[in-house]
Amino acid sequence: MEIKNQKLKELLTDLEKKLEEIFVDKIPYQIPNNIKDLIVNYGPYLLAFSLFFQFLNILNVGYFTSYFELMGVKMGLVYQVERLFLLITLIIEAVALPGLFQKKLFSWKLLFYSSLVMVVRGVVVFDIFGLVISTLLSWYLLFQIKEYYK
Repeated sequence: MEIKNQKLKELLTDLEKKLEEIFVDKIPYQIPNNIKDLIVNYGPYLLAFSLFFQFLNILNVGYFTSYFELMGVKMGLVYQVERLFLLITLIIEAVALPGLFQKKLFSWKLLFYSSLVMVVRGVVVFDIFGLVISTLLSWYLLFQIKEYYK
């Protein structure tokens, strides 16, 4: 089991380094420092706000429901899988939240892991368009601000 954990750590570290190279070193457009400052300083508040609505969605409370629910469709297994992935990311991001206010690298990594969970979600529910757009955007933002977290 220890060998598998070590291999997983190495795989995640290698992936993180490769993505950092792509989204920081090779990408032609860098987010200006003043915008990065805004993202780092106010992002945790936006995440807290988002977590609140994700929580309501999981509980199926109010008008904060998924696209399928708005259309009046309960998708059975796909619907339940979506909720499971939403719950997993909610937990990861909630754990990350306090450290984001303190600019801890561990919390940044949790957001990265949450994005990986969403990649798996996109593959499992065949949401390829959403997978590509949301993954590229989230990784771009995450790796652009990584330097702020120690």
